[in-house]
Amino acid sequence: NYTIQESGEAPNGWTYDTEPRDVKITVTDGGKGELLAEIEYQTEEGEVVITNVYQATPVEVDPPVQKIFTGKDSEKFYNKGDFTFKIEALTEGAPMPIRDDEEVTEITNIAENEFPGKKGFYEFGVLEFTVAGTYEYKVTESGSVPNVTNDPDAVTGKTLTFTVTDDGEGNLVVDPTSDKAQFSFTNKYDAPPTGDHNSNIALLLVLMGLALAAGATSLILLKKGRKEN
Repeated sequence: NYTIQESGEAPNGWTYDTEPRDVKITVTDGGKGELLAEIEYQTEEGEVVITNVYQATPVEVDPPVQKIFTGKDSEKFYNKGDFTFKIEALTEGAPMPIRDDEEVTEITNIAENEFPGKKGFYEFGVLEFTVAGTYEYKVTESGSVPNVTNDPDAVTGKTLTFTVTDDGEGNLVVDPTSDKAQFSFTNKYDAPPTGDHNSNIALLLVLMGLALAAGATSLILLKKGRKEN
């Protein structure tokens, strides 16, 4: 009886089939000056089949949505929750973002969704790729704020393509990586014009002084469209 078993350290990504298989060989004399061997494989397949499995280690990427506001005093719009971002996979079977063990396809610009220490960068979740291939995603933006002009691509969306390859050593690699991949939207804030109240008051005082110097007996004041004598 013999036992056939695969051994040794498997290369990265490979899993060896280490189950032992028993083989029985019966040798008899054929009576004609020769020996005959009969092989009996003691397996379900009736033969020795060793199957090795290759599976590259998955790769993860966490692409943020970058929200940019331009214009004077535009800082006040960050983390206000006025804008909503939605992500969709344009490639069939592409993985979706996972955060806290839940699939996330929609977020708003609030502090809870912001990457720690990265102002204006908001997180959907982690994309985990288990198979090499090309994966394309699209993110759209909705929401409005007075005097703010949304990104021209807010409705049509911004796209990003990830290329996942096998490095041949048991690992999947992705391009672009998390530190380079992002969806970016830029909104412009145009502050509304404001009147100079101090100048108006100064002008009124000058007019009052001129009227008194001229010996005026009455003064006309205009206030909210009403004339008083």
